[in-house]
Amino acid sequence: MRPCGTDCGERQGGQAAAPVLNIAPGKPGAVLISWPTNAATFGLQTITNLSLASWSNIATGIVTVGTNYVLTNAATDKAAFFRLKSP
Repeated sequence: MRPCGTDCGERQGGQAAAPVLNIAPGKPGAVLISWPTNAATFGLQTITNLSLASWSNIATGIVTVGTNYVLTNAATDKAAFFRLKSP
């Protein structure tokens, strides 16, 4: 994952640039999922099987840390995929 920098969410070529979703190790047994707060129109979604079309919104557990939204997620043996989705 590349760091976002100050240009995340700014307009590029007439369209809003997609924010970068960062995933990093947290405390033992956890991962941190974060994205910039200037991408407030984007919501975090998850799915466990990419062949399905039903992504689930994550609405709880997200906190603001500095200039990022952060979700601490348990690291399990089960695969999970994440994305940011704008309405």
